[in-house]
Amino acid sequence: MPTDKPTTQIFFKGLKFITTPQPTNREIIYKSYLDYRRKMNLRYFFRDSNINNQFFHTLKLKSSFEPPLPDNENVLEHITQVYREIRITSHIQATITKIYSSEQISAINNLQKNNNFTVKPGDKGGAIVLWPRDDYVREASKQLTNTTHYSNLLTNTISGLITNRRKFVLHYYQLGLFDCTTFKFLQPPTPTNTPTLYPQPEIHKSGNPGSLIIFGCDGPTVRLSKYTDHFLKPLVSNISSYVKDSPDFLSLLFKYNHNLPTNIILLTIDVKSLYTNIPHVEGIKAAIDYLNEFNSEINTDFLREF
Repeated sequence: MPTDKPTTQIFFKGLKFITTPQPTNREIIYKSYLDYRRKMNLRYFFRDSNINNQFFHTLKLKSSFEPPLPDNENVLEHITQVYREIRITSHIQATITKIYSSEQISAINNLQKNNNFTVKPGDKGGAIVLWPRDDYVREASKQLTNTTHYSNLLTNTISGLITNRRKFVLHYYQLGLFDCTTFKFLQPPTPTNTPTLYPQPEIHKSGNPGSLIIFGCDGPTVRLSKYTDHFLKPLVSNISSYVKDSPDFLSLLFKYNHNLPTNIILLTIDVKSLYTNIPHVEGIKAAIDYLNEFNSEINTDFLREF
């Protein structure tokens, strides 16, 4: 396990530390300008939200629509001035501050080549964990062999799942459940990625188990999940036991500070493997019942089948 000073200094910077970028070439700067100009034109073109409700659709794919040039002199002058400044500054070479010593650069190279451990953020507190690879794989295998929560698939079912989801969305679109924009959004991404799973170390618990995390970006059901979350998320704050985060909890304590009994005891309860232990049938029913109570616009049969 590398514990030399240069390596330790690298980890102290944190996993999200970003090095100073190299000077950007003129082509990349110009592309960024074109993106900015398009955003400005779009904001002006759709300044009245009633012009085109489709543009303000919450669930929609990224559009390639190019708006016409604005007929406003102030907007045009601003865009032109930005372009002038870019032409001037693109000839100026940026000064790069040396942020790594030669020893630290060597340490980074050694970390990239070392396959004996994996680097993960701790599940709580933001600590950086160097997890021996054998222990990392053993922890993942230990949890995945729990047949109560997981089952082994002999073949890759992603292609079949993609086809199934497309038919599923098309069926409800033909029933008139949602518009064309939402229908396109709910299609599986192209290309579709196979979700991956990895354990995240829980160093605050005895034995340092791993909390399984699924990386599902561009997976076959990710957009359907976003659709469901779009309707469920606003309702969460209506739950009487809802607490947003630690600052919200502290504000509640201060709010009721003078009204609490003197002999009150504060305690916390941690549910082991919360998500895998939620009964699917009962969990789905509770969510559907809540949606039916507070949101009459959504077809809950669609979410139940999803």
